[in-house]
Amino acid sequence: MKKCIIFAAAPINDLSFVKVPENSYIICADAGYKHAERLNIMPDLIVGDFDSASKPQTQNASVISFNKRKDDTDLMLAIKYGIEMGCEDFYIYGALGERLDHTIASITALSYILDNNLKARLIDENCEVSMLPIGEYEIENLGGYLSLFPFGCSSVSVCIEGCEYNGTFSLISSFPLGVSNKIINKKCKLNVLAGDSNARVLVIKTKN
Repeated sequence: MKKCIIFAAAPINDLSFVKVPENSYIICADAGYKHAERLNIMPDLIVGDFDSASKPQTQNASVISFNKRKDDTDLMLAIKYGIEMGCEDFYIYGALGERLDHTIASITALSYILDNNLKARLIDENCEVSMLPIGEYEIENLGGYLSLFPFGCSSVSVCIEGCEYNGTFSLISSFPLGVSNKIINKKCKLNVLAGDSNARVLVIKTKN
């Protein structure tokens, strides 16, 4: 499965948690190239309107510049290029930041990736965010909490094993029942059951 590492522009103080698997395709979205520079990583592609950083001057990476008046966020541009390059598994850093609107846009981008039958997660120092369709999964413990929310649907049922609160629950979009369930094993089991059509679950793992 071809992996894509995307560095978006949200601030990251300590980059020690970043993992870049071998042979990954690396894309920087706008000022995200500064994270790659700090890690001494040469990206394959840099895209954006460069409103948060000057356009990088490099001969070792392809740079594609866009007009500021556009429909896609810089992260969405990076994701679309990653899909075009045949990537199937996306690790996205610098997409959970101080701007709540940008964070929500990043979460929405997860749904776009899932619509293309691909995998993705948003990762920062303290949490990991992913989105899952109906199916059975093992969720690794980051040493803290698991929060589940229906996304793009009014309700979805889940069955949980290996957490403080186990059982089958109906999650609805108007009540945050699935927040802060503590994972007590190295992994927990999550079964996303039928809900609305196109039911999916937003999964947030948070360090304690």
